[in-house]
Amino acid sequence: MHPCNVPDYAGLSQARRDELASRGVSPEQWNALRNKQRLGWFNIVAAIASAGLSLVGWLVDWAAGGIQQDRTFFRRGPGATNLLAQVRNSSIFSRDIGRGGLHGDYNESFRLKTFFRSTQLSFSPDGERLDADIDSFNPNRFLTFIPHFFEVLSHLLGHLFGGGARTNPYNVGNRANWECK
Repeated sequence: MHPCNVPDYAGLSQARRDELASRGVSPEQWNALRNKQRLGWFNIVAAIASAGLSLVGWLVDWAAGGIQQDRTFFRRGPGATNLLAQVRNSSIFSRDIGRGGLHGDYNESFRLKTFFRSTQLSFSPDGERLDADIDSFNPNRFLTFIPHFFEVLSHLLGHLFGGGARTNPYNVGNRANWECK
């Protein structure tokens, strides 16, 4: 696969710049992100949109961790949609078996009912904060819990030994959702 080099803010389409501005991401914050973090952002917002959910009014929560290569943290802004209610009422999401498990305060957790490219939305109990990530495999589906276990184990071992083991955005993304130079 050919690498995707995501442009700095000025090189993005106007639609992408508008999207970032509506989520509270400044040009300086975008430009400070590494390429895989930018790809992770594209993956997360595309997965949420393709699930038919609305992020209107949701802002990147920089205090919680902001945009990472494997997840993005959001907080509910003024006039934001009730994303937790959207997910609870959706037939394409199920409660996550781990109920947030490794996601700390984000213990209201739901997964898209897919085998691969498993979108996980983990909310704070009040529904005001969101940890959105995509895993290669869905532990809630028959037999894919096994490769998911090894995916999580590799991440934990990577962190234990000082590495930055995170889901590779190339493995869970769709190139059609990216902007590359």
